[in-house]
Amino acid sequence: MKSYVRSSHGKQMEDYVRSDLSMGTKILFEMGMSYNPSKDPSQLYFPPDRSKVQTDVGRIVTSTPTLNLFSKNSTVLCEVLAQSTPASIVAIADEYRINTGKNLRDLISRAFFGHMKDTLLYILDGAVDRVERDAKLLEDAMVGAGTRNHLLISRLIRIHWNKQYLTEVKQRYSRIYKQDLVSRLRKELRGSYRDLMIAVADSDVSPWRQ
Repeated sequence: MKSYVRSSHGKQMEDYVRSDLSMGTKILFEMGMSYNPSKDPSQLYFPPDRSKVQTDVGRIVTSTPTLNLFSKNSTVLCEVLAQSTPASIVAIADEYRINTGKNLRDLISRAFFGHMKDTLLYILDGAVDRVERDAKLLEDAMVGAGTRNHLLISRLIRIHWNKQYLTEVKQRYSRIYKQDLVSRLRKELRGSYRDLMIAVADSDVSPWRQ
């Protein structure tokens, strides 16, 4: 992605992010874009380092009393989540609950807001249960007054590239909301846009899925 932005627009992707964001949110996204061994695909399936998990939880707990969006301690949690593998994040969430009797998700919801909160929850929820996260994000794009079309399009398109994963998300969506995703799209959308989104959502079972 970085190479594409650089070759197509003649500018570093990091520069776009830095110019568009500020304060803690900018720091969090810079962490996400920077290299870290945890982002190496070969590391994704390694079991978590228990010693590091305990150290990271200790850092989070130590920073908690003054943790808020405008505190320098907010970078501790950002660093832990942005630079850990999914398996490590799950282990950190479990260890945090054991040590404190509290939920790491609740901590994020209480201490952060806006883009920073959404990004941290996206990382955490994706590690704990990616299928459920993505099913809920599809509904989030449609619930309430007016469909947030740009979010619905980007989220559904990303999911549909992996047909098996698309099937899993649709099944989870049905289990959570007691209706299938295609029926929800049919009720929510109109015209050729609706037809396109339904075709994408059904691409795991359509004749042209290959």
